[in-house]
Amino acid sequence: MRTRFFVGIPQLLALLSLASLSANAQSVPTIKWQPVIENTSVDVDEIFPSKILALAGRHPQQKVPPRYLGDPDGALGVLLVSSKANVSVRVSIKVDRLAEGSSFEATIPEADQQYEIWPTIRFDTRALAKIREPFPTTAIFSISADGVSAGEQSRTVQVRSVNDVPFAYVTKDKRLVDASALFAAFVDENHPYIDRILHEALRVNVIQRLPDIRVHQRK
Repeated sequence: MRTRFFVGIPQLLALLSLASLSANAQSVPTIKWQPVIENTSVDVDEIFPSKILALAGRHPQQKVPPRYLGDPDGALGVLLVSSKANVSVRVSIKVDRLAEGSSFEATIPEADQQYEIWPTIRFDTRALAKIREPFPTTAIFSISADGVSAGEQSRTVQVRSVNDVPFAYVTKDKRLVDASALFAAFVDENHPYIDRILHEALRVNVIQRLPDIRVHQRK
């Protein structure tokens, strides 16, 4: 004796809906991520306006690791691992009082590998230049993967005075980086005192001759 099962339209729709939900659940990647701030302190998340201003407009030529995406001089970013390959992610960062929302979109080609993503933050450079006393602010990080939100996190960030310049710092992978070149950003090459310094250096034999600098004017 054969047993026959009859499935009505409502039951059939429910089964199709469950199958669709199961397929969608399998297609949505699992994203593990955390904010990261390229700070110069071991204990405090902080940013230096002097560094941001000094590097603004710079076009770095150094090579970056293959799993580093975005701005090579980025100040705020995220570390991200996806359970799926070829996932499209969008990273957005906002810094209260200093930067409006800035985003970076990329495709993560490999699964289960850690990537660094650093949007180019649209800082208010005039606001940065006016900071004379340090203060705390909030940075808000959010991520979406294949159009689906992967959450939002916030971090308290200490903003240093524009007159504070790091001369060296330790990166997250424990490398010591010489940042003394940042002091050059405080030099106004058109200030008349520059000529006095150069000639004084020549007089005391610190240098043998002044550099040959020619200024070309556009017609």
